[in-house]
Amino acid sequence: MKDKLNHRGHRGKAHNRQHKAWFWCSFFLCRLCVLLCVLCGLLLLGSVLASSSSRNQNHQPLPAEKRIRYQIHLALDFDNRAYTGTERVRWINRGGHSTSTLYFHLYPNVRVPGYVLSPFIEMPASAASGTLYAANLLAQPGVQSAGVGSATLRLSADESQAILKFSYSGLSSAVTGEHIHADTYAGKNPQGQIIFDIDAATAQPDASYIWQITPSGTLSAADQVEIIKEGKTYLNVHTVNNPSGEISGHFGLAAGTATFTPPPAPPAWTDDHSNSNSAARFLQQATFGPTLPEIHNVKSLGYAGWLNRQFALPPSSHLKTILTTVKANPNSGFSGPLTFNTWWQQSVTAPDQLRQRVAFALSEIIVVSEQGVLDSNARALSSYYDMLLKDAFGNFRDLLRDVTLHPAMGIYLDMRRNDKGNIRLGTHPNENYAREILQLFSIG
Repeated sequence: MKDKLNHRGHRGKAHNRQHKAWFWCSFFLCRLCVLLCVLCGLLLLGSVLASSSSRNQNHQPLPAEKRIRYQIHLALDFDNRAYTGTERVRWINRGGHSTSTLYFHLYPNVRVPGYVLSPFIEMPASAASGTLYAANLLAQPGVQSAGVGSATLRLSADESQAILKFSYSGLSSAVTGEHIHADTYAGKNPQGQIIFDIDAATAQPDASYIWQITPSGTLSAADQVEIIKEGKTYLNVHTVNNPSGEISGHFGLAAGTATFTPPPAPPAWTDDHSNSNSAARFLQQATFGPTLPEIHNVKSLGYAGWLNRQFALPPSSHLKTILTTVKANPNSGFSGPLTFNTWWQQSVTAPDQLRQRVAFALSEIIVVSEQGVLDSNARALSSYYDMLLKDAFGNFRDLLRDVTLHPAMGIYLDMRRNDKGNIRLGTHPNENYAREILQLFSIG
């Protein structure tokens, strides 16, 4: 028994020694792994810092001579309405790396690809010397043609040559000839003499032609220059169907100039309100016509005093006159003629003549009409005119807001019950009124 106990004791001690050995081995291995991880982290951090420093050096602003601008082609498609075009963007090429596709963020979650077409080169600013003449090319008398075109002729400053550019479309058949002809000048030449044969000339890279003005037949170079200045030269395009010419146009001096000549200073203003004729002229502009009492008011108050008095007068309502009109049949409504009769009455007799005149001018710009959906609706039309009277001396923001919210405009230009656009439901807003604001009521 004693031997067995001793044997078991030896076995337990050996097991404890083995367990301790495994513990210390595992401990040292873990410490070694930690040290290796720390070392790898330090090496990685150094690499990242070095790379970041290199990128920062590479991302320094490039000198101007290394910056290139490219033309980018865009193809947009919104609600099945396609748009294609070319936009100019600044592209900086770094380290020889290039990209063929750019993405333009137009709306949230919408990206439109644009493809690089070619480098964009800024044209140097310059003012071409000489005098410019222009011509519209239309069908010649007696010729049935849908052909049209345009042409320019730039006469050099020394009048020794001219540069011709032209284009046309819609001709009935193939072109057989192109010439510049001259009308009869001082009996020296026949009508229609060719003075520049485009067919025999060589087109330049920009599709223009250089006309060296030299003697032609009986016309000297000076004669031809004078013919150009007098508008007696014309471009003629001949075709198979019309050998004598299908479209043509005379060159005339183009309006405009490359240099600005300031206009003369306006004459000094003289306060001439005390003169009856001057007062009448002023009232012709500020009212619907001068009257003897108003001429007297201008002469006594002066221009500024008369204007201040008009500004202070309350509006003379048109709608009030409409509503007080007595009718034999109260169920007949308010017909269109009531609107115009009231307008004439107020325009001629209302004391606030300046306000009435300004409201009339506004009604010619921000228009509603009795023709159409407002037919026989004198109440709506007169109420709208009263709104113009109220805002006649105000600011444009208030005027446009009141016009937008007025029922007459809501009916006339479809703003009433207008739906907000909804992609999920497939509804689209009625843009008729918005278009009119842009085209007529504001920047148009």
